[in-house]
Amino acid sequence: MAQNIEIEIKYLLSKEDFERVLNYFMLDIRNAKTQTNYYFDTDSLTLSHEKQIFFRVREYNSILEATLKTPLESGMLETIEIITIRDLENLVRGKGLWEGTIKKTLERLHFPETELVYLASLTTKRLSVPYQGGVFFFDVNSYADQIDYEVEYETHNEEVGHAIVKEFFENIYIDAMTPSRSKMLRAIQAVKKGTPTI
Repeated sequence: MAQNIEIEIKYLLSKEDFERVLNYFMLDIRNAKTQTNYYFDTDSLTLSHEKQIFFRVREYNSILEATLKTPLESGMLETIEIITIRDLENLVRGKGLWEGTIKKTLERLHFPETELVYLASLTTKRLSVPYQGGVFFFDVNSYADQIDYEVEYETHNEEVGHAIVKEFFENIYIDAMTPSRSKMLRAIQAVKKGTPTI
């Protein structure tokens, strides 16, 4: 189990502007790492809408990593646990969570874990590069029948991070960017109460 404090500044770009950013850093999307996120909440989105808590399982390199994001005064606290395919299958079938910190955190919040349901998935092709004390992540996201292009800047100081990102976009003459909501909420909205399958 690991815990991290996460401050992310995120923007959606057009495909053309996204490619301009990659060209600036001399990056090729063909070298990207691929990961798939499986998102869980209640049917009425009790965790994300009412509590601003986000829960996912990420699959990459045959690893399954469960992450619970809980809000802090600035940023989010990420609690991360490596799980098994059996743990994921039990979760999808409504049998609850494995023993660990994520389960204990939800218990402290008086959240009934058996109400968690699988809502959506999203696959990301991701590139990253260190930049001025933080890290840029460049994501091509596929979910439902949609594709979007996202730039994230992960930092330890929100105010400084916003200034760095603003200056970066100005320097490469990009002004048509949209602050992005979480990948989870975008994917769930796109699914629109369908019946997603893993």
